[in-house]
Amino acid sequence: LTHTDSMDNKEVLKKGEVQFTSAGTGIAHSEYNYNRKETVHFLQMWVKPKQSGLKPSYKTMAFTEEQKKNQLKQILGSQESEDYIKINNDVEIHASLLEETKEITHKLTGNKGYIHLVQNGGKIKVNDVELNE
Repeated sequence: LTHTDSMDNKEVLKKGEVQFTSAGTGIAHSEYNYNRKETVHFLQMWVKPKQSGLKPSYKTMAFTEEQKKNQLKQILGSQESEDYIKINNDVEIHASLLEETKEITHKLTGNKGYIHLVQNGGKIKVNDVELNE
């Protein structure tokens, strides 16, 4: 997936990389697939910022499969960190790659939560509700 924007950023995103763009006071950007032979798969999420009118920004960070294997790896958060991308909102976004029979437990720190599951076979159980393939 190729990203270009009006801040002169141009980057080809690879598997395991996370891109963060904040439009702030204004930015033009696009994402597209240059490869005509292979399809691209990606997940795009939008989070409304806590504060508006900020300077536009762009950042990418790579996370290995090992960092996400059978555990939650924080990839975005509201605090400054070298381990994930800082976002202008009181949210934490985690990623994981679970092997068969492995499980993860996560306790919410706030009063709201959102779970996005991409299932590639098998069964998933969330709060005692089993989701089949």
